[in-house]
Formats: sequence, structure tokens, C-alpha cells
Amino acid sequence: MQANSETQESTEDHLSRVEKTVAMNRLLLLVVAGLILTMLASWITLGVIGFVSDDETAALAPEVVQLGEQVVQLEARLQQQQAHIDQQQTQLQAQAALLERLAAPSPAGSDPALRQQLARSLIGQEQGLQQTLLGLKSGMHDLAGMIVGSRSWLEHYQEALNKPLAESRARVEELRRWSTEQAE
Repeated sequence: MQANSETQESTEDHLSRVEKTVAMNRLLLLVVAGLILTMLASWITLGVIGFVSDDETAALAPEVVQLGEQVVQLEARLQQQQAHIDQQQTQLQAQAALLERLAAPSPAGSDPALRQQLARSLIGQEQGLQQTLLGLKSGMHDLAGMIVGSRSWLEHYQEALNKPLAESRARVEELRRWSTEQAE
């Protein structure tokens, strides 16, 4: 049950990140569109000025061509951003569908093989934690043998590690009981 809620939280976190990305992409798209509109307005303004004086038109022709190229480039970037936003929307919809499917009530622990596999995995993690804690205790004991006057902090340190070690062992026993229970 906890793994399902962790998966749901993980999925919700991922969904939240995707939504933030989509929002950021929309903002970027609006900025790019604003730039394109600004470029178009500049181009139109230059075109109007060009009608006023023919001499200046010849001088501004390369700039107008350059601005036209920039408009084309910005339109291409706008299309890329729109495609990216569409892709993000598709992913968001897929994540929402997955979240709905995961949130749907299911018979918890109804498959004994799945329950045993999950229990084995969790027991393996707990045993890894126990090995780490025992390694810490052993290392600190060795270190205490090298330092004068270390008995007081060593006892405190070992007491601090004994509690999570005992809790981990209790979780292993609980997982073993849970994995052997009959599905109700």
C-alpha cells in the first residue's frame, strides 16, 4: 500500500513537473511571438519609410532582407516551440491517464506472487540498511579504539544506531509475515 502511494506521489510529482514545463514553454512561446510581432512591425515601418524616400530605400534594402530572414528564423523557432508544447500536452494527458489508473482502487495484495516479490525486494532493501548500520557501528568501534577518551561518544553513537537497526529488523519480520498471509 505504501509503495502504491509512493508511486502515486512520484507520478504526481512528475505530473507537476510536466505542467510547470508546459507553462514555461507557453511563456517562451509568447515571448517568441512578441519578438516576431516586433520584428514584423519594424519591417512594416521600414517599408513605409522606404516609400517616402527612394534613396534611403536602396540603403535599407539589405537591412530589410536581413529582417525578413530573422522573421523566417523566428517563425521556425515558433513552430518548433509549438511542436514541443504539443508534445508536452500529450505527455501530460498520458500522465493524467496513468495517474487516474493508479489512483483507481484495486484489491491490495490480492496476488500472492506479486506480494512475495514486493516483500523480497523490500526485505532486501532493509537487509542492505542493516548491513550499512552494522558497518557504521563496526567502523566507529574501530575508530574509538584509536582515539583516547572515546568511550562516552561511542556508547552514545551505538545507542543511536541500535534504534534504527531494531526498527529495520522489525520491518523485516513484518514483511515476512505480510508476504506469507493469504489474500483476503
